Amino acid sequence: MSNTLILIARRRGMNGIIADKNAKMALEVRSYSEHKGNAVDLVIDERPVDDSSFKHLDGLAYFNARCRHAMPHLRQSIIDDYLGEHDYVLWIDADVIVSPVDVLEKLIELSKSLGGAIVAPKVMSMKDPYWFYDTGGFIEDRGGKHGWASNMPPYFEGRRLEQELVSVGAFYLVPSDVYRSGGRHKWLCDNTTDHYSICRHASDMGRKVVCDMKMSVWHADLSKYEGEKDH
Repeated sequence: MSNTLILIARRRGMNGIIADKNAKMALEVRSYSEHKGNAVDLVIDERPVDDSSFKHLDGLAYFNARCRHAMPHLRQSIIDDYLGEHDYVLWIDADVIVSPVDVLEKLIELSKSLGGAIVAPKVMSMKDPYWFYDTGGFIEDRGGKHGWASNMPPYFEGRRLEQELVSVGAFYLVPSDVYRSGGRHKWLCDNTTDHYSICRHASDMGRKVVCDMKMSVWHADLSKYEGEKDH
């Protein structure tokens, strides 16, 4: 039996329809896992992002500052508050609204088979059935250089069903010992996200970071929801 913490960091004031769909999906994942005999805690955290130092910025400049400074601190504070004795942490982006109900079981199984890897499904956009959403979070090693995922197939130059990466994002499973051994969410370098530091720490531990290309979850098409915009 596993003991998993599902974490969703939700922005206050986000579109209520997306929030409801996201919560419903997470509850279905939790219910399925509990039915299989596992323990699952679900936390939807709405603590505010401290953007006081960059709130004057607009568009991409604001988004980049948020990723570099605010989100790592927020994500780590959530971990500090809730990690407890859980075996795994499943991070779910607040805008992901569709996933297989057995996604948690499959990710845990894959992580175990790979010796405690950080694992993720593909994160696709509902705007286009073939559009890979989180290209900034999913980073591939291309001859010693970082390369973002491509929006369109094959997404990664490696073209493997279990694609080993430098970083994943948006929807991913972390064995809790990655945090307990000193892994923290922090901004490390340009062209990465707040997920990168945890993946980097896992790699330093000798763990793999893998995207299961056979499995997909779906990010909302934000253009269809009032008050939202693509990011």
